[in-house]
Amino acid sequence: LDKASDLVTDQDSAVRKELRGVVSLFISEASQSCLAPFLGMYLVHVCGGLSHVHEHIRASSLLLLDDVVPAYPAVVARHAPKLLPIFIHILSGGETAPVPTSKGSKPSGKEQRVPRLKTVPLSVREAVLSSMHSYLRAVAANVVPDALPTPSPGVSDGRADASTSGRTEGGKKQAAS
Repeated sequence: LDKASDLVTDQDSAVRKELRGVVSLFISEASQSCLAPFLGMYLVHVCGGLSHVHEHIRASSLLLLDDVVPAYPAVVARHAPKLLPIFIHILSGGETAPVPTSKGSKPSGKEQRVPRLKTVPLSVREAVLSSMHSYLRAVAANVVPDALPTPSPGVSDGRADASTSGRTEGGKKQAAS
């Protein structure tokens, strides 16, 4: 897989098509413990393909990503910081528009810009959004929440209810029996 990863951005569409077949075979036949260590570098190449200058290479890379996401969602989710900006870049066609500023605000020196979404053909936008949806579902399913401090025994977390606060529904204190 390491050697084949270089082919993600090959100029020949037949080579990229065969790569997809080989990778699909790897995904379906190899055990996860065997293949997972090599997917990181493969996904780096896929990210490169997704941000490639040529649209046909971006489209092939999107298909390659779509093949990996269902089988290895946790591995793909680790690439969120790289992939999310790439999805936005593809959707915007690489074009940006200036962020309007209010009259009273001072310019910060550097003009802020946001992606412009109307330059991408509808069919491309649909494919990218579908892929992004699958990717975001994989990320959401594999997010490890930040470790929250657990309250000490007997310490309230600020969400007292009638059973723990000694109050009835009317808000009056219950008499001790």
